[in-house]
Amino acid sequence: MRTVVITGAAGNLGQRLLPHLESRGHLVRPVDRVAMAHPCSVVADLSRPGDWHEVLADADTLVHLAGGGRASAQWSDLVADNIDAVLHVLAAASRHGVSRVVLASSVWANRGRRTSRGVISAGPADPGDNAYGTTKAVAERALAAFVAESDATGIAIRIGGRPASDATPIRVDGWEDSCWLGPKDFLNGLTRAIEVQLEGFHVVNLVSENPAGRWSLDEARDVLGFVSSERYEPRGHRDREPWLRSRHGWNRH
Repeated sequence: MRTVVITGAAGNLGQRLLPHLESRGHLVRPVDRVAMAHPCSVVADLSRPGDWHEVLADADTLVHLAGGGRASAQWSDLVADNIDAVLHVLAAASRHGVSRVVLASSVWANRGRRTSRGVISAGPADPGDNAYGTTKAVAERALAAFVAESDATGIAIRIGGRPASDATPIRVDGWEDSCWLGPKDFLNGLTRAIEVQLEGFHVVNLVSENPAGRWSLDEARDVLGFVSSERYEPRGHRDREPWLRSRHGWNRH
């Protein structure tokens, strides 16, 4: 059993993850800007220092889901929630000796690869001119620095599109189709990031095995043991190039 602090616990992903972790026997402390009907919940604005840091006392793991999620947002609207909050949370984690940090990054950290060809690996970020993706790339580097200066483990998860409830992609286009993340795959990936034995800093993509996808799942498999069990195939989709992602490139099924 771990003591897990979840930031952004009242959000789309947090509301799904919290009861799942509790069902696995973990002690969960939810943090959000809004009050929650949970005995351990803490209301906090993580973009500002405060006594909220005490929620991390004696915690094993921090899952940082909090942040602005609008991919079309401007830089000025994202800095406080997506960069300042990350820096304050990591400082608090260092202060309290948290041994593992799981960061919700995004596939948008590689938005600059949208028009490129071939596999999009979980290598160095390339957000292009997308402000949201840039904040996620900066957050990843902050976590890497945190791990380098401590004995902690850090996993940055480039999460795909996970709509509320069990919905399919918000809009059906190539990007949304390829990035879709099923609800079971989301919980599987996050659970593994919390529970598997790991050391050091890692970055993985987390999407489902979608026929239109270009995202490498090799890193998620090798680091977390993750294997997708879901896929999204839009109605009328004709997969003329059914590819299987591999570190060796594109391989046909």
